[in-house]
Amino acid sequence: MPGVSAARPKGVLRPGWSASVEDYAIAGGWTRNGEALVVGDVAGGVYAFEGKSGASAWARQVRAYDADGREVWRFDDHPSTVSAIAWSSAGELAMACYGRVSFFDASIGELSQKLEWKGSLVSMVLSPDGDIVACGSQDNSVHFWRRSTEEDFMMSGYSGKPAVLADAGAELYWRPDGRALAALDARGGVTVWRTG
Repeated sequence: MPGVSAARPKGVLRPGWSASVEDYAIAGGWTRNGEALVVGDVAGGVYAFEGKSGASAWARQVRAYDADGREVWRFDDHPSTVSAIAWSSAGELAMACYGRVSFFDASIGELSQKLEWKGSLVSMVLSPDGDIVACGSQDNSVHFWRRSTEEDFMMSGYSGKPAVLADAGAELYWRPDGRALAALDARGGVTVWRTG
């Protein structure tokens, strides 16, 4: 037919590439120059994919920087995506992921303690004195550890994932005296525990 061209018309979508992340992808965006696509998932993972090929550029790493922006250390030996990080009162960096919470000396990146539990941890908060760790879990429970004794226990029965752990009165993680912890679940439930 006259006037028909075999060239691809501009502006038409055609297949490119596909990739997967660990959990539901909930946010994403292209870098300014379009060279990479960065995607976040509901479990807290952040992934970068090369824009043209879809190859994984990086994922699941924790990096520490000094005040001048220079990288001091990096840690990527996690059994799964890091879902939460927090600073302890002793200057340690705590990281939660599937199956464990790890504490590192923030200045050198050396592992100082590992608290293990079989389950997907989706949120984490430390008591003001740093001795109690509370993690919201994928199975609708909150799991606790006392760091000084490494005892663990859990509270269950939530209607949804305890995705946010916060202080009931001042939008802090714990009451200032460390005697109460509030857990908010994904369906609007609020539970407060007294710890002392």
